Amino acid sequence: MTRVNAPNSGDSTCSRGASSVLGTTILIAITVVLVFSVGTFVVGVDTPSGQTPTTVVEATYDDSSNELVLHHRAGDTLSDGDLVVRNESTTLARTTPTAFGVGQTISVPVEEKTMADSERIEVLWVPDGSGANRALLVSTSPPKVEGYDGPSN
Repeated sequence: MTRVNAPNSGDSTCSRGASSVLGTTILIAITVVLVFSVGTFVVGVDTPSGQTPTTVVEATYDDSSNELVLHHRAGDTLSDGDLVVRNESTTLARTTPTAFGVGQTISVPVEEKTMADSERIEVLWVPDGSGANRALLVSTSPPKVEGYDGPSN
């Protein structure tokens, strides 16, 4: 009588199918991805508490009234903080709006001499209770003010 071994029944020469270690690794990886995906939506992991809102703000300088007029074009409403206009390290003006949302404008009085072409003008949002300023606008040649979406230096 001849002995016949069935596949994967102890015959070391048979190598069909994927390794159980590889299968387990893939299942664990899928589980981890699903947990982080669901956790992001349910727990809100994707928005850390210290993150500042994304906002699109434009500005024009009104020569007749010596005001920098800020136009909120898109993004999150800014509230609970100050809007600061400065050149280099000198604060030129500060205002505290109750809320600054899409479609709204805010006029900030600024002396004409401070808007000289050679000066760098910044508009910062300073949230209440936080030392982290956010540069909304940076300009090196007013009245053209370019949008800037990053931390101030």
